[in-house]
Amino acid sequence: ADERLRLEKEFSENIINTMHDALDIVDEDCNILFANKTFNKIFANDVIGKKCFEVLKMDKSQYEFCPLKGELSVGQTKTFETSGIGGNKTFLISRTGIRNSDGTLVHLEIFRDISEEKKAEKEQSFKLKILEIFQSGRDLKETCSVVVSLIKEYLGLEAVALRLKEGEDYPYFVNNGFPDEFVKLENYLLVRDENSNIIMDSARKPKISCMCGNVIRSHFDPGNPFFTKNGSFWTNNTDEFLSQATGTDIMANGRNACNCFGYESVALIPLKAGTENVGLLQINDKRDYFFTPKIIAFLEELGYLFGLAIERRKALEELTKAVNIRSEFTSMVSHELRSPLTAIKEGVSIVLEGLAGNVNDEQKGLLDSVKRNADRLGRLINNVLDFQKIKSGKMEFDLQENDINETALEVRKTMGILAEEKGLDFVVNLDDALPGIWFDKDKIIEVFTNLISNAIKFTEKGSISISTKLENKAAHITVRDTGVGIKSEDMPKLFHAFEQLDAVRDRKKGGTGLGLSISKEIILAHRGKIWAESEAQAGTVFHFVLPIEERKA
Repeated sequence: ADERLRLEKEFSENIINTMHDALDIVDEDCNILFANKTFNKIFANDVIGKKCFEVLKMDKSQYEFCPLKGELSVGQTKTFETSGIGGNKTFLISRTGIRNSDGTLVHLEIFRDISEEKKAEKEQSFKLKILEIFQSGRDLKETCSVVVSLIKEYLGLEAVALRLKEGEDYPYFVNNGFPDEFVKLENYLLVRDENSNIIMDSARKPKISCMCGNVIRSHFDPGNPFFTKNGSFWTNNTDEFLSQATGTDIMANGRNACNCFGYESVALIPLKAGTENVGLLQINDKRDYFFTPKIIAFLEELGYLFGLAIERRKALEELTKAVNIRSEFTSMVSHELRSPLTAIKEGVSIVLEGLAGNVNDEQKGLLDSVKRNADRLGRLINNVLDFQKIKSGKMEFDLQENDINETALEVRKTMGILAEEKGLDFVVNLDDALPGIWFDKDKIIEVFTNLISNAIKFTEKGSISISTKLENKAAHITVRDTGVGIKSEDMPKLFHAFEQLDAVRDRKKGGTGLGLSISKEIILAHRGKIWAESEAQAGTVFHFVLPIEERKA
Protein backbone atom coordinates (compact mmCIF):
# COMPACT_ATOMS: atom_id res chain seq x y z
CA ALA A 1 0.00 0.00 0.00
CA ASP A 2 2.84 2.40 0.82
CA GLU A 3 4.51 1.58 -2.48
CA ARG A 4 1.29 2.26 -4.36
CA LEU A 5 0.86 5.59 -2.59
CA ARG A 6 4.46 6.49 -3.45
CA LEU A 7 3.93 5.64 -7.09
CA GLU A 8 0.68 7.60 -7.22
CA LYS A 9 2.38 10.62 -5.61
CA GLU A 10 5.29 10.35 -8.04
CA PHE A 11 2.86 10.07 -10.97
CA SER A 12 0.92 13.16 -9.81
CA GLU A 13 4.10 15.17 -9.35
CA ASN A 14 5.28 14.19 -12.85
CA ILE A 15 2.01 15.42 -14.31
CA ILE A 16 2.18 18.68 -12.37
CA ASN A 17 5.84 19.28 -13.28
CA THR A 18 5.28 18.69 -16.99
CA MET A 19 2.40 21.18 -17.16
CA HIS A 20 2.82 24.09 -19.60
CA ASP A 21 1.18 26.37 -17.02
CA ALA A 22 2.93 27.53 -13.87
CA LEU A 23 1.37 26.22 -10.65
CA ASP A 24 1.88 26.90 -6.97
CA ILE A 25 0.10 26.32 -3.68
CA VAL A 26 0.01 29.09 -1.05
CA ASP A 27 -1.46 29.31 2.42
CA GLU A 28 -3.78 32.05 3.61
CA ASP A 29 -0.79 34.22 4.55
CA CYS A 30 0.53 34.08 0.96
CA ASN A 31 3.42 31.74 1.81
CA ILE A 32 4.34 29.40 -1.05
CA LEU A 33 4.03 25.76 -0.01
CA PHE A 34 4.64 24.13 -3.42
CA ALA A 35 5.64 25.18 -6.95
CA ASN A 36 6.01 23.15 -10.13
CA LYS A 37 9.00 23.30 -12.47
CA THR A 38 7.29 25.68 -14.89
CA PHE A 39 6.70 28.12 -12.01
CA ASN A 40 10.39 27.90 -11.04
CA LYS A 41 11.46 28.42 -14.65
CA ILE A 42 9.29 31.50 -15.18
CA PHE A 43 9.62 33.18 -11.80
CA ALA A 44 12.37 31.83 -9.52
CA ASN A 45 13.89 28.76 -7.87
CA ASP A 46 13.91 28.12 -4.11
CA VAL A 47 10.53 29.76 -3.58
CA ILE A 48 9.16 27.49 -0.82
CA GLY A 49 8.32 29.55 2.27
CA LYS A 50 8.52 32.88 0.47
CA LYS A 51 5.62 35.30 -0.03
CA CYS A 52 3.99 34.88 -3.45
CA PHE A 53 3.90 38.63 -4.19
CA GLU A 54 7.63 38.87 -3.44
CA VAL A 55 8.46 36.03 -5.81
CA LEU A 56 6.20 37.44 -8.50
CA LYS A 57 7.83 40.84 -7.95
CA MET A 58 4.47 42.55 -7.84
CA ASP A 59 4.61 46.21 -6.94
CA LYS A 60 2.76 47.46 -3.90
CA SER A 61 -0.33 48.58 -5.79
CA GLN A 62 -0.57 45.22 -7.58
CA TYR A 63 -0.44 43.39 -4.27
CA GLU A 64 -2.81 45.75 -2.43
CA PHE A 65 -5.47 45.44 -5.13
CA CYS A 66 -4.87 41.78 -5.99
CA PRO A 67 -8.35 40.27 -6.47
CA LEU A 68 -7.04 36.89 -5.30
CA LYS A 69 -6.39 38.14 -1.76
CA GLY A 70 -8.78 37.03 0.92
CA GLU A 71 -10.25 33.75 2.03
CA LEU A 72 -11.69 31.24 -0.45
CA SER A 73 -13.95 28.37 0.48
CA VAL A 74 -13.10 24.90 -0.77
CA GLY A 75 -13.95 24.58 -4.47
CA GLN A 76 -14.41 28.34 -4.97
CA THR A 77 -12.34 29.86 -7.80
CA LYS A 78 -11.34 33.42 -8.62
CA THR A 79 -9.72 34.43 -11.92
CA PHE A 80 -8.10 37.61 -13.20
CA GLU A 81 -5.50 38.90 -15.68
CA THR A 82 -2.32 40.66 -14.72
CA SER A 83 0.67 41.94 -16.68
CA GLY A 84 4.22 43.08 -15.94
CA ILE A 85 5.31 39.94 -14.08
CA GLY A 86 7.42 36.95 -15.10
CA GLY A 87 9.51 38.89 -17.59
CA ASN A 88 6.90 41.53 -18.42
CA LYS A 89 4.37 38.95 -19.55
CA THR A 90 0.60 38.80 -19.24
CA PHE A 91 -0.95 35.94 -17.27
CA LEU A 92 -4.43 34.63 -16.64
CA ILE A 93 -4.30 33.57 -12.98
CA SER A 94 -6.90 31.36 -11.29
CA ARG A 95 -6.94 30.59 -7.54
CA THR A 96 -9.02 27.74 -6.10
CA GLY A 97 -9.58 26.86 -2.44
CA ILE A 98 -8.53 23.28 -1.57
CA ARG A 99 -7.74 21.25 1.59
CA ASN A 100 -4.13 20.43 2.37
CA SER A 101 -3.12 16.97 3.57
CA ASP A 102 -3.39 18.23 7.17
CA GLY A 103 -6.89 19.58 6.53
CA THR A 104 -5.97 23.26 6.44
CA LEU A 105 -7.37 25.54 3.74
CA VAL A 106 -4.81 26.43 1.06
CA HIS A 107 -4.98 28.05 -2.37
CA LEU A 108 -4.04 26.35 -5.65
CA GLU A 109 -2.84 28.96 -8.19
CA ILE A 110 -2.46 28.32 -11.94
CA PHE A 111 -0.64 30.89 -14.13
CA ARG A 112 -1.43 30.69 -17.85
CA ASP A 113 0.82 32.79 -20.09
CA ILE A 114 -1.52 34.67 -22.50
CA SER A 115 1.07 37.21 -23.67
CA GLU A 116 1.03 36.06 -27.31
CA GLU A 117 -2.79 35.98 -27.40
CA LYS A 118 -2.95 39.53 -26.02
CA LYS A 119 -0.28 40.67 -28.45
CA ALA A 120 -2.20 39.10 -31.36
CA GLU A 121 -5.41 40.80 -30.17
CA LYS A 122 -3.58 44.12 -29.90
CA GLU A 123 -2.10 43.73 -33.40
CA GLN A 124 -5.47 42.79 -34.87
CA SER A 125 -7.10 45.77 -33.18
CA PHE A 126 -4.35 48.02 -34.55
CA LYS A 127 -4.82 46.71 -38.10
CA LEU A 128 -8.58 47.22 -37.86
CA LYS A 129 -7.97 50.77 -36.64
CA ILE A 130 -5.77 51.45 -39.68
CA LEU A 131 -8.44 50.07 -42.02
CA GLU A 132 -11.05 52.32 -40.38
CA ILE A 133 -8.79 55.33 -40.90
CA PHE A 134 -8.32 54.45 -44.58
CA GLN A 135 -12.09 54.21 -44.95
CA SER A 136 -12.62 57.63 -43.36
CA GLY A 137 -13.35 60.75 -45.36
CA ARG A 138 -9.84 62.22 -45.03
CA ASP A 139 -7.79 62.88 -48.14
CA LEU A 140 -4.97 60.44 -48.92
CA LYS A 141 -2.15 62.66 -47.59
CA GLU A 142 -3.82 63.22 -44.23
CA THR A 143 -4.81 59.55 -43.98
CA CYS A 144 -1.26 58.34 -44.60
CA SER A 145 0.13 60.88 -42.12
CA VAL A 146 -2.19 59.62 -39.39
CA VAL A 147 -1.36 55.97 -40.09
CA VAL A 148 2.42 56.56 -40.19
CA SER A 149 2.19 58.43 -36.89
CA LEU A 150 0.26 55.52 -35.34
CA ILE A 151 2.84 52.97 -36.52
CA LYS A 152 5.66 55.08 -35.06
CA GLU A 153 3.86 55.38 -31.73
CA TYR A 154 2.69 51.76 -31.61
CA LEU A 155 6.17 50.27 -32.10
CA GLY A 156 8.06 53.06 -30.31
CA LEU A 157 10.17 53.88 -33.37
CA GLU A 158 12.34 56.90 -34.10
CA ALA A 159 11.41 57.42 -37.76
CA VAL A 160 8.76 56.13 -40.17
CA ALA A 161 8.19 57.31 -43.74
CA LEU A 162 6.14 56.37 -46.75
CA ARG A 163 7.24 56.46 -50.38
CA LEU A 164 4.61 56.50 -53.16
CA LYS A 165 5.03 56.54 -56.90
CA GLU A 166 5.06 59.99 -58.50
CA GLY A 167 5.68 59.84 -62.23
CA GLU A 168 8.64 57.47 -62.58
CA ASP A 169 10.04 58.20 -59.11
CA TYR A 170 9.11 57.24 -55.54
CA PRO A 171 9.66 60.33 -53.35
CA TYR A 172 8.64 60.53 -49.71
CA PHE A 173 4.89 61.06 -49.51
CA VAL A 174 4.77 61.20 -45.71
CA ASN A 175 7.62 61.52 -43.19
CA ASN A 176 7.53 61.28 -39.40
CA GLY A 177 10.86 61.48 -37.58
CA PHE A 178 13.46 61.68 -40.34
CA PRO A 179 15.46 64.96 -40.23
CA ASP A 180 15.02 67.42 -43.11
CA GLU A 181 18.63 66.92 -44.21
CA PHE A 182 18.05 63.16 -44.56
CA VAL A 183 14.81 63.64 -46.52
CA LYS A 184 16.43 66.18 -48.84
CA LEU A 185 19.31 63.80 -49.55
CA GLU A 186 17.21 60.63 -49.91
CA ASN A 187 13.95 61.94 -51.35
CA TYR A 188 14.37 60.90 -55.00
CA LEU A 189 15.49 57.47 -56.18
CA LEU A 190 15.82 57.91 -59.98
CA VAL A 191 19.35 57.49 -61.28
CA ARG A 192 20.38 60.26 -63.70
CA ASP A 193 23.44 60.97 -65.82
CA GLU A 194 25.53 64.16 -65.76
CA ASN A 195 22.92 65.84 -67.98
CA SER A 196 20.08 64.90 -65.58
CA ASN A 197 18.70 62.37 -68.05
CA ILE A 198 17.09 59.29 -66.52
CA ILE A 199 19.22 56.16 -66.91
CA MET A 200 17.33 53.01 -67.99
CA ASP A 201 18.07 49.52 -66.68
CA SER A 202 18.43 46.33 -68.75
CA ALA A 203 14.63 45.90 -68.80
CA ARG A 204 14.26 49.45 -70.20
CA LYS A 205 12.74 50.67 -66.97
CA PRO A 206 13.95 53.84 -65.24
CA LYS A 207 16.78 52.89 -62.93
CA ILE A 208 16.19 53.63 -59.23
CA SER A 209 18.91 53.63 -56.61
CA CYS A 210 19.41 52.66 -52.98
CA MET A 211 18.13 49.57 -51.18
CA CYS A 212 14.70 51.23 -51.40
CA GLY A 213 14.94 50.84 -55.17
CA ASN A 214 15.79 47.13 -54.88
CA VAL A 215 12.75 46.53 -52.69
CA ILE A 216 10.39 48.53 -54.91
CA ARG A 217 11.66 46.76 -58.05
CA SER A 218 11.59 43.36 -56.25
CA HIS A 219 15.33 42.88 -56.88
CA PHE A 220 16.19 40.56 -53.99
CA ASP A 221 17.53 37.11 -53.19
CA PRO A 222 15.10 35.19 -50.94
CA GLY A 223 18.05 33.11 -49.75
CA ASN A 224 19.82 36.21 -48.42
CA PRO A 225 19.21 36.59 -44.66
CA PHE A 226 18.64 40.33 -45.05
CA PHE A 227 15.52 39.73 -47.18
CA THR A 228 12.22 37.99 -46.50
CA LYS A 229 10.41 35.77 -48.97
CA ASN A 230 7.94 38.65 -49.50
CA GLY A 231 10.70 41.00 -50.66
CA SER A 232 11.20 43.10 -47.53
CA PHE A 233 14.70 44.15 -46.46
CA TRP A 234 15.71 44.42 -42.80
CA THR A 235 18.80 44.62 -40.67
CA ASN A 236 19.41 45.25 -36.99
CA ASN A 237 22.93 46.51 -37.57
CA THR A 238 23.75 48.51 -40.69
CA ASP A 239 27.48 48.36 -39.94
CA GLU A 240 27.34 44.58 -39.96
CA PHE A 241 25.20 44.57 -43.11
CA LEU A 242 27.57 46.87 -45.02
CA SER A 243 30.59 44.81 -44.05
CA GLN A 244 28.95 41.68 -45.47
CA ALA A 245 27.18 43.19 -48.51
CA THR A 246 29.79 45.56 -50.00
CA GLY A 247 30.56 44.56 -53.58
CA THR A 248 27.49 42.34 -53.98
CA ASP A 249 24.64 42.80 -56.46
CA ILE A 250 22.25 43.97 -53.77
CA MET A 251 24.54 46.95 -53.08
CA ALA A 252 24.44 48.19 -56.68
CA ASN A 253 23.67 51.93 -56.63
CA GLY A 254 23.67 51.88 -52.82
CA ARG A 255 23.82 55.25 -51.03
CA ASN A 256 24.27 54.10 -47.40
CA ALA A 257 22.61 57.26 -46.03
CA CYS A 258 20.83 55.37 -43.25
CA ASN A 259 24.15 54.21 -41.84
CA CYS A 260 25.71 57.66 -42.27
CA PHE A 261 22.90 59.20 -40.22
CA GLY A 262 23.41 56.66 -37.44
CA TYR A 263 20.45 54.37 -38.09
CA GLU A 264 21.34 50.79 -37.11
CA SER A 265 17.95 49.08 -37.38
CA VAL A 266 16.37 49.56 -40.82
CA ALA A 267 13.33 47.88 -42.38
CA LEU A 268 12.04 48.51 -45.90
CA ILE A 269 8.60 47.03 -46.48
CA PRO A 270 7.02 47.00 -49.98
CA LEU A 271 3.45 48.26 -50.22
CA LYS A 272 1.74 45.58 -52.26
CA ALA A 273 -1.43 45.83 -54.29
CA GLY A 274 -1.80 42.31 -55.64
CA THR A 275 1.57 41.40 -57.17
CA GLU A 276 2.61 45.03 -57.79
CA ASN A 277 4.63 47.21 -55.43
CA VAL A 278 3.02 50.64 -55.30
CA GLY A 279 5.30 52.17 -52.70
CA LEU A 280 7.49 51.55 -49.68
CA LEU A 281 7.19 51.76 -45.89
CA GLN A 282 10.54 52.76 -44.37
CA ILE A 283 11.22 52.23 -40.66
CA ASN A 284 14.52 53.37 -39.06
CA ASP A 285 15.83 53.37 -35.51
CA LYS A 286 19.26 54.24 -34.09
CA ARG A 287 19.03 51.39 -31.58
CA ASP A 288 20.53 48.14 -32.86
CA TYR A 289 18.64 44.83 -32.77
CA PHE A 290 15.28 46.53 -32.57
CA PHE A 291 13.47 44.24 -35.02
CA THR A 292 12.43 40.61 -34.68
CA PRO A 293 11.03 38.29 -37.37
CA LYS A 294 7.59 38.71 -35.77
CA ILE A 295 7.79 42.51 -35.98
CA ILE A 296 8.84 42.28 -39.64
CA ALA A 297 5.97 39.87 -40.38
CA PHE A 298 3.59 42.32 -38.66
CA LEU A 299 4.98 45.23 -40.71
CA GLU A 300 4.55 43.19 -43.91
CA GLU A 301 0.88 42.69 -43.06
CA LEU A 302 0.59 46.45 -42.56
CA GLY A 303 2.40 46.98 -45.89
CA TYR A 304 -0.16 44.80 -47.66
CA LEU A 305 -3.05 46.69 -46.00
CA PHE A 306 -1.35 49.97 -46.84
CA GLY A 307 -0.87 49.08 -50.50
CA LEU A 308 -4.39 47.76 -50.96
CA ALA A 309 -6.01 50.72 -49.20
CA ILE A 310 -3.91 53.29 -51.07
CA GLU A 311 -4.75 51.76 -54.45
CA ARG A 312 -8.43 51.67 -53.55
CA ARG A 313 -8.36 55.28 -52.44
CA LYS A 314 -6.54 56.31 -55.62
CA ALA A 315 -9.00 54.33 -57.75
CA LEU A 316 -11.92 55.93 -55.92
CA GLU A 317 -10.45 59.41 -56.41
CA GLU A 318 -9.91 58.71 -60.12
CA LEU A 319 -13.45 57.34 -60.43
CA THR A 320 -14.89 60.36 -58.62
CA LYS A 321 -12.91 62.65 -60.91
CA ALA A 322 -14.15 60.77 -63.99
CA VAL A 323 -17.75 60.88 -62.75
CA ASN A 324 -17.48 64.62 -62.12
CA ILE A 325 -16.06 65.19 -65.60
CA ARG A 326 -18.85 63.12 -67.12
CA SER A 327 -21.45 64.97 -65.08
CA GLU A 328 -20.08 68.37 -66.07
CA PHE A 329 -19.86 67.33 -69.74
CA THR A 330 -23.40 65.91 -69.75
CA SER A 331 -24.81 69.03 -68.12
CA MET A 332 -22.96 71.27 -70.57
CA VAL A 333 -24.16 69.30 -73.62
CA SER A 334 -27.73 69.16 -72.29
CA HIS A 335 -27.81 72.90 -71.66
CA GLU A 336 -26.31 73.59 -75.08
CA LEU A 337 -29.04 71.47 -76.71
CA ARG A 338 -31.82 73.26 -74.87
CA SER A 339 -31.36 76.64 -76.57
CA PRO A 340 -31.64 75.48 -80.20
CA LEU A 341 -34.42 73.06 -79.23
CA THR A 342 -36.44 75.90 -77.70
CA ALA A 343 -35.99 77.90 -80.91
CA ILE A 344 -37.16 74.91 -83.00
CA LYS A 345 -40.26 74.38 -80.85
CA GLU A 346 -41.16 78.08 -80.93
CA GLY A 347 -40.67 78.22 -84.70
CA VAL A 348 -42.86 75.14 -85.25
CA SER A 349 -45.59 76.58 -82.99
CA ILE A 350 -45.58 79.87 -84.96
CA VAL A 351 -45.96 78.01 -88.26
CA LEU A 352 -48.67 75.69 -86.89
CA GLU A 353 -50.69 78.67 -85.64
CA GLY A 354 -50.61 80.15 -89.17
CA LEU A 355 -48.70 83.24 -88.11
CA ALA A 356 -46.18 82.67 -90.89
CA GLY A 357 -48.78 81.90 -93.55
CA ASN A 358 -51.32 79.24 -94.40
CA VAL A 359 -50.43 75.60 -93.67
CA ASN A 360 -52.10 72.71 -95.54
CA ASP A 361 -53.03 69.42 -93.86
CA GLU A 362 -49.99 67.56 -95.14
CA GLN A 363 -47.65 70.27 -93.88
CA LYS A 364 -49.50 70.40 -90.58
CA GLY A 365 -49.05 66.64 -90.14
CA LEU A 366 -45.32 66.94 -90.74
CA LEU A 367 -45.03 69.88 -88.34
CA ASP A 368 -47.01 68.00 -85.67
CA SER A 369 -44.51 65.15 -86.01
CA VAL A 370 -41.62 67.62 -85.60
CA LYS A 371 -43.27 69.11 -82.52
CA ARG A 372 -43.87 65.72 -80.91
CA ASN A 373 -40.26 64.67 -81.48
CA ALA A 374 -39.00 68.04 -80.22
CA ASP A 375 -41.13 67.59 -77.08
CA ARG A 376 -39.74 64.07 -76.69
CA LEU A 377 -36.17 65.34 -77.07
CA GLY A 378 -36.95 68.02 -74.49
CA ARG A 379 -38.09 65.35 -72.03
CA LEU A 380 -34.91 63.34 -72.65
CA ILE A 381 -32.75 66.41 -71.99
CA ASN A 382 -34.71 67.19 -68.83
CA ASN A 383 -34.25 63.61 -67.67
CA VAL A 384 -30.49 63.85 -68.07
CA LEU A 385 -30.34 67.17 -66.22
CA ASP A 386 -32.63 65.93 -63.45
CA PHE A 387 -30.51 62.82 -63.04
CA GLN A 388 -27.39 64.95 -62.61
CA LYS A 389 -29.17 67.14 -60.05
CA ILE A 390 -30.33 64.08 -58.08
CA LYS A 391 -26.85 62.53 -58.02
CA SER A 392 -25.25 65.79 -56.92
CA GLY A 393 -27.94 66.41 -54.28
CA LYS A 394 -29.02 69.66 -55.97
CA MET A 395 -32.59 68.69 -56.86
CA GLU A 396 -34.94 71.22 -55.26
CA PHE A 397 -38.56 70.54 -54.32
CA ASP A 398 -41.38 73.06 -54.02
CA LEU A 399 -43.86 71.33 -51.72
CA GLN A 400 -47.37 72.80 -51.84
CA GLU A 401 -50.81 71.43 -51.02
CA ASN A 402 -52.18 70.09 -54.31
CA ASP A 403 -55.00 67.92 -55.63
CA ILE A 404 -53.59 64.63 -56.96
CA ASN A 405 -56.77 63.99 -58.98
CA GLU A 406 -56.47 67.34 -60.79
CA THR A 407 -52.82 66.57 -61.49
CA ALA A 408 -53.77 63.18 -62.98
CA LEU A 409 -56.37 64.87 -65.23
CA GLU A 410 -53.81 67.42 -66.43
CA VAL A 411 -51.47 64.61 -67.42
CA ARG A 412 -54.36 62.77 -69.12
CA LYS A 413 -55.04 65.84 -71.19
CA THR A 414 -51.45 66.31 -72.39
CA MET A 415 -50.55 62.64 -72.83
CA GLY A 416 -53.93 61.54 -74.19
CA ILE A 417 -53.07 62.73 -77.71
CA LEU A 418 -50.16 60.28 -77.89
CA ALA A 419 -52.38 57.41 -76.77
CA GLU A 420 -55.09 58.30 -79.29
CA GLU A 421 -52.52 58.34 -82.13
CA LYS A 422 -51.75 54.68 -81.35
CA GLY A 423 -55.43 53.81 -81.04
CA LEU A 424 -55.20 53.16 -77.30
CA ASP A 425 -57.96 53.86 -74.81
CA PHE A 426 -56.90 56.16 -71.95
CA VAL A 427 -59.01 55.62 -68.82
CA VAL A 428 -58.92 57.61 -65.59
CA ASN A 429 -60.50 56.32 -62.33
CA LEU A 430 -60.26 58.84 -59.48
CA ASP A 431 -61.15 58.55 -55.79
CA ASP A 432 -63.10 61.69 -54.79
CA ALA A 433 -62.40 60.96 -51.11
CA LEU A 434 -58.76 61.98 -51.48
CA PRO A 435 -57.91 65.20 -49.59
CA GLY A 436 -55.28 67.77 -50.54
CA ILE A 437 -51.72 66.39 -50.46
CA TRP A 438 -48.39 68.16 -50.04
CA PHE A 439 -46.19 67.49 -53.05
CA ASP A 440 -44.17 69.22 -55.75
CA LYS A 441 -46.65 69.32 -58.60
CA ASP A 442 -44.09 69.64 -61.40
CA LYS A 443 -42.08 66.70 -60.06
CA ILE A 444 -45.15 64.44 -59.70
CA ILE A 445 -46.23 65.39 -63.22
CA GLU A 446 -42.76 64.29 -64.31
CA VAL A 447 -43.33 60.92 -62.61
CA PHE A 448 -46.73 60.55 -64.31
CA THR A 449 -45.20 61.53 -67.65
CA ASN A 450 -42.36 59.00 -67.35
CA LEU A 451 -44.70 56.16 -66.40
CA ILE A 452 -47.34 56.97 -69.05
CA SER A 453 -44.71 57.51 -71.76
CA ASN A 454 -43.37 54.02 -71.07
CA ALA A 455 -46.91 52.59 -71.04
CA ILE A 456 -47.75 54.14 -74.43
CA LYS A 457 -44.35 53.26 -75.87
CA PHE A 458 -44.64 49.54 -75.08
CA THR A 459 -48.36 49.04 -75.68
CA GLU A 460 -49.49 48.32 -79.24
CA LYS A 461 -53.16 47.65 -78.49
CA GLY A 462 -55.53 47.84 -75.56
CA SER A 463 -55.52 50.61 -73.01
CA ILE A 464 -53.69 52.82 -70.56
CA SER A 465 -55.28 53.73 -67.22
CA ILE A 466 -54.59 55.95 -64.23
CA SER A 467 -56.30 55.34 -60.90
CA THR A 468 -56.12 57.02 -57.50
CA LYS A 469 -57.28 55.65 -54.17
CA LEU A 470 -57.29 56.72 -50.51
CA GLU A 471 -55.54 53.91 -48.65
CA ASN A 472 -54.00 53.84 -45.15
CA LYS A 473 -53.59 57.62 -44.82
CA ALA A 474 -51.89 57.77 -48.21
CA ALA A 475 -52.74 58.32 -51.86
CA HIS A 476 -52.18 55.13 -53.84
CA ILE A 477 -51.74 55.87 -57.55
CA THR A 478 -51.45 53.25 -60.30
CA VAL A 479 -50.56 53.48 -63.99
CA ARG A 480 -51.63 50.32 -65.84
CA ASP A 481 -51.08 49.18 -69.43
CA THR A 482 -51.85 46.13 -71.57
CA GLY A 483 -48.45 46.11 -73.26
CA VAL A 484 -45.58 43.66 -73.67
CA GLY A 485 -44.80 43.48 -69.94
CA ILE A 486 -41.47 42.88 -68.25
CA LYS A 487 -39.61 39.61 -67.77
CA SER A 488 -39.37 38.40 -64.17
CA GLU A 489 -35.54 38.36 -64.30
CA ASP A 490 -35.56 42.05 -65.28
CA MET A 491 -37.79 43.25 -62.45
CA PRO A 492 -34.93 43.76 -59.88
CA LYS A 493 -33.15 46.09 -62.36
CA LEU A 494 -36.26 48.09 -63.23
CA PHE A 495 -35.39 51.32 -61.40
CA HIS A 496 -31.61 51.26 -62.08
CA ALA A 497 -30.16 54.19 -64.01
CA PHE A 498 -29.19 53.53 -67.64
CA GLU A 499 -30.41 49.95 -67.30
CA GLN A 500 -31.51 48.43 -70.61
CA LEU A 501 -33.96 45.66 -69.74
CA ASP A 502 -34.46 44.43 -73.28
CA ALA A 503 -31.84 45.63 -75.75
CA VAL A 504 -33.93 45.01 -78.86
CA ARG A 505 -37.04 46.61 -77.43
CA ASP A 506 -35.21 49.66 -76.10
CA ARG A 507 -33.31 50.32 -79.31
CA LYS A 508 -36.51 50.16 -81.27
CA LYS A 509 -38.42 52.41 -78.90
CA GLY A 510 -35.61 54.71 -77.77
CA GLY A 511 -35.02 56.27 -74.36
CA THR A 512 -32.24 57.18 -71.95
CA GLY A 513 -33.03 54.53 -69.35
CA LEU A 514 -33.28 57.30 -66.73
CA GLY A 515 -37.03 57.93 -66.44
CA LEU A 516 -37.82 55.22 -63.90
CA SER A 517 -34.67 55.92 -61.87
CA ILE A 518 -35.60 59.62 -61.66
CA SER A 519 -39.21 58.77 -60.81
CA LYS A 520 -38.06 56.58 -57.94
CA GLU A 521 -35.83 59.32 -56.50
CA ILE A 522 -38.67 61.86 -56.74
CA ILE A 523 -41.11 59.57 -54.92
CA LEU A 524 -38.54 58.70 -52.24
CA ALA A 525 -37.90 62.43 -51.73
CA HIS A 526 -41.65 62.75 -50.97
CA ARG A 527 -41.22 59.95 -48.39
CA GLY A 528 -43.31 57.67 -50.58
CA LYS A 529 -42.86 54.30 -52.26
CA ILE A 530 -42.84 53.12 -55.87
CA TRP A 531 -42.91 49.60 -57.31
CA ALA A 532 -44.15 47.62 -60.29
CA GLU A 533 -45.97 44.37 -61.06
CA SER A 534 -45.59 42.72 -64.44
CA GLU A 535 -45.30 39.57 -66.50
CA ALA A 536 -43.98 39.17 -70.03
CA GLN A 537 -46.80 39.71 -72.57
CA ALA A 538 -49.28 40.42 -69.75
CA GLY A 539 -48.98 44.17 -69.23
CA THR A 540 -47.47 46.22 -66.42
CA VAL A 541 -48.83 48.07 -63.40
CA PHE A 542 -46.75 50.79 -61.76
CA HIS A 543 -47.71 51.83 -58.22
CA PHE A 544 -46.60 54.81 -56.20
CA VAL A 545 -47.78 56.00 -52.81
CA LEU A 546 -47.68 59.55 -51.43
CA PRO A 547 -48.24 60.04 -47.68
CA ILE A 548 -51.08 62.34 -46.58
CA GLU A 549 -49.79 64.66 -43.89
CA GLU A 550 -51.65 67.24 -41.82
CA ARG A 551 -49.66 70.45 -41.61
CA LYS A 552 -50.18 73.01 -38.90
CA ALA A 553 -50.64 76.58 -39.99
